Amino acid sequence: MISNYPGIKFINIKDEDNFIKEKPVLYKYLPLENALRNLKSKSIWLANPKKWEDPFEYRFLNAEYTDKKGLKSYFPYKERTFATCLTREPSSEAQWNAYSKDSLAIRFSIDTKILLEQLSNYAINNKLHVVLGNVEYHKRKDITVDSLERLMFNEEKDGTKINKNLKDIDFCARLVLLKRRDFSYEKEVRIIVFKDKSIKADGILFNYECDNKTLIKQLMISPKVNDSTFDMLKKYLADEFDMPPIIYKSGKKQSRIIRSRLYDKEDNVKISIF
Repeated sequence: MISNYPGIKFINIKDEDNFIKEKPVLYKYLPLENALRNLKSKSIWLANPKKWEDPFEYRFLNAEYTDKKGLKSYFPYKERTFATCLTREPSSEAQWNAYSKDSLAIRFSIDTKILLEQLSNYAINNKLHVVLGNVEYHKRKDITVDSLERLMFNEEKDGTKINKNLKDIDFCARLVLLKRRDFSYEKEVRIIVFKDKSIKADGILFNYECDNKTLIKQLMISPKVNDSTFDMLKKYLADEFDMPPIIYKSGKKQSRIIRSRLYDKEDNVKISIF
């Protein structure tokens, strides 16, 4: 089957069209400062995994490997691997708290189909190996193994044979897609980019060619923001980054910039006892 997105290698995603159908929108939570920087540059930041908070996510990139002959080697793409994390979960208190510790946060609602089109073009134009994959969640003991052969991926349970060879770039991507089950609530999807050469950098930019409102269908502001701050941010985002209301065929308008209603209170609650 010929892929509609030839620049992307899909891992833990069996059918790309079904993936889009099931998840037409993916979400990315960002601190306000990072969100504004991304919108201004029309880009998505791909971080060096060593900058992630969870040390287990860098475990395989930082490990020393020994083969049957006793020869030692290291993760071949250690300074060439960059990634960003998206989620399939539209509403998550944990995500809001994680990204708004010291400031406001914004959630991007990203059009999945447009994202794949832009990502595929980015990969082809820059001659990069790009992977999109669902994160696999496992018990800690099943990830902290001392042998690659003891790793059991979900696809292997279905009978798929996986070549556990560090020289295989897609196997290395699988290692970056492993996470402890404690984080399964994140329902994470990752974009992983492998550069052709090692670079010392905290991250790289994936620049998309479309305008912001084509890729990002909606901007949602933190649920705890007060009314005056929300009104100010809404006007600024709409004017500065050309995010006008969505106008449907019926003529109905919907703002692209909204506030999370996670903590909205109910007034005059009335409940029948029969």
